Amino acid sequence: MGKKNIANLYDPPKSSVQFNEGQKSKGILDDYAVRGDVATKEGTIQKVPVNEKDIVNKEYVDSQATKQVVELFLTENASDVGGYFDLEIDVVTAAKENIVQSITAGSTTLIASFVSKLGEAEINAIELLESGIYNYHAHAEGATSKNLSIYFEFYHRTAGGTETLLGTSHNSDELTTSEAQYALHASITEDKAFVSGDRIVIKVYGKNDSAAARNVTIYMEGDTASRIE
Repeated sequence: MGKKNIANLYDPPKSSVQFNEGQKSKGILDDYAVRGDVATKEGTIQKVPVNEKDIVNKEYVDSQATKQVVELFLTENASDVGGYFDLEIDVVTAAKENIVQSITAGSTTLIASFVSKLGEAEINAIELLESGIYNYHAHAEGATSKNLSIYFEFYHRTAGGTETLLGTSHNSDELTTSEAQYALHASITEDKAFVSGDRIVIKVYGKNDSAAARNVTIYMEGDTASRIE
């Protein structure tokens, strides 16, 4: 029996793909779509992640580990802002609630808007909302198991009521016909200064790619721990 070349087991695969310059890339970076936003000669990654599976560099990971934590729980309690619901700083363990909204065919429809409570000490203490990835831990279901999804928008709201969009998440996976968890992420690319009286707003939307209106249900409170963080 012939001897195996053990060294070859550890050699990274080489690409046979020809790049624009007529050169071959070397090493395991060949497995990823790293064109444009990656300096391949140094192996550095310069892109700010937007999509669910974007690759990131150590500098970005470190910045996320040290950013100020914001955690707000969705409720069905009416806010002092007309038509909005409260975001609470503490988890709400009362009975689970839901909001049902018919989503326009072939379009998107606002399901609900949520705003942090006026005078909340932890929100008033924010001087700088740092850039980074903010997450919506969602519980939702659709009337059908095809063509329905949700996403959210993250806003800064002044005491005077002016809202500034800071980030928009990707679409969720297609909703199922029973309640399920969905993790949504919005990238905020710049720090945002806060003053006392400012608030955080999130708006949850349903997206319907079918030819007829369909209901989407989102859940909060109870054991859902539906939240922004």
